[in-house]
Amino acid sequence: MTKTRRNDFTRHNQRLRTRRALLAAARELMKEHAEPTMEEVADRALVSRATAYRYYPNIQTMLMEAGFDAEVPAPADYFADQQDRSGTDRLKSVPDLLISVMIKDEANFRRFLAATLLDSAGKLSSGDREAFRRGGRRMGLLEKALESSGIPDDQRARIVEMAALVVGPEMFVSAVDSCHMKREAVLPAIHWLIEAIVEKASREPG
Repeated sequence: MTKTRRNDFTRHNQRLRTRRALLAAARELMKEHAEPTMEEVADRALVSRATAYRYYPNIQTMLMEAGFDAEVPAPADYFADQQDRSGTDRLKSVPDLLISVMIKDEANFRRFLAATLLDSAGKLSSGDREAFRRGGRRMGLLEKALESSGIPDDQRARIVEMAALVVGPEMFVSAVDSCHMKREAVLPAIHWLIEAIVEKASREPG
């Protein structure tokens, strides 16, 4: 793994840890009382209020994601009974999980997606291109899917990077809304894309 890619990976992991701390704090506080404030969540997560707002535009958006996050198992737990499956099949199981979680409460997911897009639009309008709102779950799952695959580090990182573009629930929304695909056709299409990504990566020089 190159130094630049290693540094990017380290920064990504730090952002992921911060996001997870915020979501865990939000879930804990929601169990204690109905709707915590952003300040309470930041205090519980041991981060500044400014950091919390950097990840989430408002408490409602954070609480919506906390609800979705609670439905997604830890990568090690999710893949515990998939050791006999190929790396490609494990990769294909990631959108199966993420999209199934979204479909359970699709209306609220669309509201959450709209809120994050509006927030990022506001950031871009003010010249701020740094936005770390989403994506933590898929990356951990994809990395775990290929952990024992025997694929070289650089190739594995490339596969994860490319697969992350297509496995998320927003891909489902785009396929249905913009591409006019039937809902039942979306997951097979994503599986096809994952297979194509793995095949392409396997043919690239190391």
